[in-house]
Amino acid sequence: MQTKVFQLQTCEPLHARPAAAILKCAKEYNCELEIFHENRWQLAGVINLLLAGSKGKESGIELKVTGAEEKKCLKQIGEILSARK
Repeated sequence: MQTKVFQLQTCEPLHARPAAAILKCAKEYNCELEIFHENRWQLAGVINLLLAGSKGKESGIELKVTGAEEKKCLKQIGEILSARK
């Protein structure tokens, strides 16, 4: 299990395409993805990711990844989020 907080780099909230790309990444690496939102861990879905990233730069998205390739998955998620401009 790996946990990481990703700080959003733009003032824009997280949009559906990056949220979907994050979920696709977890699926490709055969990992389970959870998000810490509203003071509890929840299975990550597009809506939960959008809500967690709704405040843009003020938002940090805390993700927990569990699976055989969790480190690679977290790295890829970081690249997805850093590519947002």
